[in-house]
Formats: sequence, C-alpha cells, structure tokens
Amino acid sequence: MSEKSIRDLFKRATALKPCILFFNEIDSIAPKRGSDSTGVTDRVVNQLLTQMDGVEGLSGVYVLAATSRPDLINPALLRPGRLDKSLLCDLPNLDDRIDILRCLLKKLKLDEDLQGELDNRLRDVASRTQDYSGADLQALVSNAQLEAVHEYLGDKDTGVSAAKTNGKARVQDSRKPSILQFWYGADQDRLRSDANSSDRRTQLRKLAEYEETVVKLRSKGKSSRRGLQGEGNQKSDDKVSHKPEVQLAWEHLERSLRVSRASIKADEKRRLSLVYDEFVGGRSAKLRNGQGGTAVGSRGTLM
Repeated sequence: MSEKSIRDLFKRATALKPCILFFNEIDSIAPKRGSDSTGVTDRVVNQLLTQMDGVEGLSGVYVLAATSRPDLINPALLRPGRLDKSLLCDLPNLDDRIDILRCLLKKLKLDEDLQGELDNRLRDVASRTQDYSGADLQALVSNAQLEAVHEYLGDKDTGVSAAKTNGKARVQDSRKPSILQFWYGADQDRLRSDANSSDRRTQLRKLAEYEETVVKLRSKGKSSRRGLQGEGNQKSDDKVSHKPEVQLAWEHLERSLRVSRASIKADEKRRLSLVYDEFVGGRSAKLRNGQGGTAVGSRGTLM
C-alpha cells in the first residue's frame, strides 16, 4: 500500500458518503514508527493520519479497523478523533458456540437421529470445544462433513464391487462385442486401392456396407437424443426425488472431535489476554510512545 492508494481510497469513500471504511489487520498497515528501513511505512502512516484527521475535508466517512495484535499498532492512531473506541471480540463462550454450530449445521443435511436430538448434541459439542474460535468450529463441521462423504463413497464403491464380483461370470458369458470399427481416411483409400485386385467386388460391397451403417447409426443417434429430451421433462422429478444424499450423523461429529484441536494454545491465550487487558484498561499510561529503539542492532528509519 502506498500514499496514493490511501488518498484514492478516502477520496472514493468521500464520494460515496455516508460510507464505512474497514481495515483488516490494521497492524500491518500502520505499525509503529521505525518498523522498516526505508521509511515507506512511516509515510503511509502519516498519510493515513492526515486523512483521518479530516485535513482534506473528510466528512461522512467512518473508519473501523480490526487486529489481533493491538500492541503493534502505531499509538498515534489511538488518539481522540481517530480510532479512540475499542471493542474486544473475545473467544465465543458456551452459548456463542451453540449458536455458531447451529448456523453451520443449517447448511447441511442431517439424519433423523441427529435432527431429533439436535439441541442436546449441540450443547455436548459446545461443551467439548472450549477455547475454540469460530474458524475452529467451522473446521470441525467441515471435517465431519468429509467423514460423511467418505463413508458414503466407501459404501457405494463396496456395493458396486460386490455386484461386479458376484455377476462376473454371468456378465462375461452374456457379453457381446460392442466395438465396431469404421474405416476413414487412409484406411478408406487403402480399401479402394485393394479393390483393383481379384476380389474388387467384395471390397466395394464392404465399403458400401460400412457407409450405410454409418448413416444408420447417425440417424439413430439423433432420434435417440430427441427421445431422451422428451422423456427427460417427465422423469426429472422422479430422478431428483430418488437421488441419494449425503447425511451428517452424530458418529461423523464424534470422529471429527477426536482429531480437532483449538488453534490457540493456553500459553498463547494467556499472553494475548495480557496484551488486550493493557490495551483496553490502561493504554493511555502504559503503552509506549511508538518511537523506535536506539539500541545496537535495532531497526532504524531514513526519515
């Protein structure tokens, strides 16, 4: 992102006012000063601060930002008149996880047993997914859906292979040749050249039979396609009604729970909790001033 892109973004937002600008991962756009060695990031942050202060007549534009590392944001963005309001979106609690799972399962086909005991099953899953985020719960449901698909395909393949094994001898006995070769191009020229031999009449008769067979097959294929199109409108409802569907059962959720883990570990959660508490409760007095370090080996800026 450059200074020009920041100006163009706010210019378009002003033209569409009232408008809301949402910056995701704001810590990567506006980090603390001296975070790079070229000064480009500092100029981008300065341009962003200028636009948010309304120096160029900003009105009717509201700026929202999200981050998981508020300690990396430039403190100048947190001053009054800029991003001066904070809202902590914590990990979902038990009731929140139940609501998230209910919304995720609405998109799937559930079997009768799971549908009948859905409330109890959802509470059971939610109680076993402590410290799971919304993305973790979505991954849990996706893995359960994959378990259902694999089970369905495995049963289907097993049934087909068993049918093939049982009827193998009978099918081989009743099998008829289904390959008919038609000669074109060089092969057809070869037949015509061979017609000059002693069996010329026989070769010509075979060539005529081939051409007649091709014409019959083409006409038969066209009529078959027309017939299938006419019958398709009448039988489409029956085919759709009898089409098998993959259903999600409680066993699939159990298998997914065995292999699923929370993406945020306990020590990482404790560390982030300290950061959030400092940011929300005492950021005015405890946060650094945003200036880069002066120790040996620390990064600097050309500005």
